[in-house]
Amino acid sequence: MWPSASARWCTSDFKTGPIQRELRRWLKANPRFGDRLVNAMGMRAQESPARTRKAPWRRNARMSVAGREVFDWLPVFDLSTEDVFRVIRNAGQSPHPAYAAGMSRLSCSFCILASRADLRRAAELRPELYRRYAEIEARIGHTLSPSRVPLPRLTGIAPVGAAWPAPPTDSLQSC
Repeated sequence: MWPSASARWCTSDFKTGPIQRELRRWLKANPRFGDRLVNAMGMRAQESPARTRKAPWRRNARMSVAGREVFDWLPVFDLSTEDVFRVIRNAGQSPHPAYAAGMSRLSCSFCILASRADLRRAAELRPELYRRYAEIEARIGHTLSPSRVPLPRLTGIAPVGAAWPAPPTDSLQSC
């Protein structure tokens, strides 16, 4: 089965864990900072109800051990999407290419938390990967989307070269 919003390993294994490992390594290699560190992350309150409840500045109790003092700071926490892109532009920088490609957020191409529009755009951008995801859904009988709607029906895109027939629509929940 695919992970779910409440049971996912991607955040801990691909984001939080590696970030914390690198922070510990950096502090060890830079003793002049006295084991004190501010971890700045680009999360915004508007991105989700869970993020709205986060504190934009907090002591990281998990990292603040063994003499270390680590704080998490969310410098763009109160900014709108438009504000963030304006700050990037005013700094003479460009957003990540995923945004220019039409994605509304930066995550895995086919994320369990992705919107229908982002899943559709990902299918257009990466048709071979989309085909593989759709085939896995059909083979295991479990959908990527928590809506329980298979990707081809959710996106409205038939996988190119799919080796399986589309499931009957009368047995599926509505979107």
